[in-house]
Amino acid sequence: MPNISTGLSLIIQNQPHLDLQYEEAVPYKAYTDNACYQWNIDGLSEYQIMIVLTQMHMVGYIYITKHNMTHTNAVVALATGFKGQLLGWWTYTLSSTARESIINYTKAIAVTTPLFRMTTADGAETSTTATHTTTTSEPDGIDVLCYTIVLHYIRDPNRSQDIEYSKLQNLKCKRLSDFKWYNDILLTKVLQRN
Repeated sequence: MPNISTGLSLIIQNQPHLDLQYEEAVPYKAYTDNACYQWNIDGLSEYQIMIVLTQMHMVGYIYITKHNMTHTNAVVALATGFKGQLLGWWTYTLSSTARESIINYTKAIAVTTPLFRMTTADGAETSTTATHTTTTSEPDGIDVLCYTIVLHYIRDPNRSQDIEYSKLQNLKCKRLSDFKWYNDILLTKVLQRN
């Protein structure tokens, strides 16, 4: 009589790996602060576009920290490296006012400080409920540039996740052979959401 447990372990070991259907992984790239990089998303999937935008975001902040660039100059340096679809989008799709608003974007930050502090007899500080709120502005052009590219090429990520979630909830297997396909799609979508 054959040993069932070893036969089962052979079957489990021979299972193929899950195919996530990513056409090609984006190769590892190292960035320095002394170069202007080319940014091209032609022929890339949504996942790969997000990786390129993450790298673009990182390089923008490298420019700011290493060269003491302003956000405005960092956005211009990033846009200088646009190639292919990104260059066409930046040059022809966006109006000059839209480009200027992305380059010069500032976000408002509210800072709340207590008006006065009281010290108890044992030396501990307690703050009162009276506070003063001031609003300051901080440049944020790199984030707005990356988010605008996401909205143009990928759509709103929150909306697409909700649509995919509702599609995944309504999947039904008519045959057992369809289960593997549904399972692959489900795992691909779940891994992309994280």
